[in-house]
Amino acid sequence: MSEEVASRTRSKANPTTPLDKPKDPKPTLTQLQHVIRNLLGRKADNPIENACAIAHILHPHELLELPNKQLENLVWEVQGAGGGPPVFHKLPLGDLSVLQIFRAFAEHCHDKGHPIPWNKWNTISLKDFNIFRFDIYKPDAYGIKATLPTPETVTSAPTFSYDAVRDFKRSIKCDPAVFPVFKDESRWDEWDQITTAHARSQELEDVLNPNYSPSNMDEMRLFLEKQKYMYAVFA
Repeated sequence: MSEEVASRTRSKANPTTPLDKPKDPKPTLTQLQHVIRNLLGRKADNPIENACAIAHILHPHELLELPNKQLENLVWEVQGAGGGPPVFHKLPLGDLSVLQIFRAFAEHCHDKGHPIPWNKWNTISLKDFNIFRFDIYKPDAYGIKATLPTPETVTSAPTFSYDAVRDFKRSIKCDPAVFPVFKDESRWDEWDQITTAHARSQELEDVLNPNYSPSNMDEMRLFLEKQKYMYAVFA
């Protein structure tokens, strides 16, 4: 066989298609999106993600930290008819139900000695979640009400006060530079007193109070902002 014939033979055996384009990579989901879409089975445009955005919930752990009453009070936004103002609804019963199952799943993992780390939610498979959901989960066993609240329509904007968060962000009181750096364990008491004093002067004492619990969505959003600020201070 001549070299020319051999070359043609190789070409036919390994055809190339220059017009073929590589497929676009699948977009990377956040951990919260992985939970909502892959585990709870919701599509990209769904009430749960919309409600989380309104409440400034960015991570699965923040959903877990919500008291049941605040979970039930989450709202999502629907554009008003004819281009009118948006209408806010409480989450549908089906969405509340799967959120409660998700919270029970996290509690189950913790009770079994396998708590899910902050950065590992996107490693949880649908198979593992469904085993719990269909074979193990019982509402009464996890302190979850079998009868869910009736959804409501909120014709006006929700009662979240965005001014409180905005004012906190713009506050001239917030100065992370005044907080001392913790270097010496023998001077813990001194460091603690100074840090607490500065936190109070900047209205951050709630973050250092282990017994503090926000009583409504407005306070919860402000508390999350204060937590982010203090994390940055201690980082």
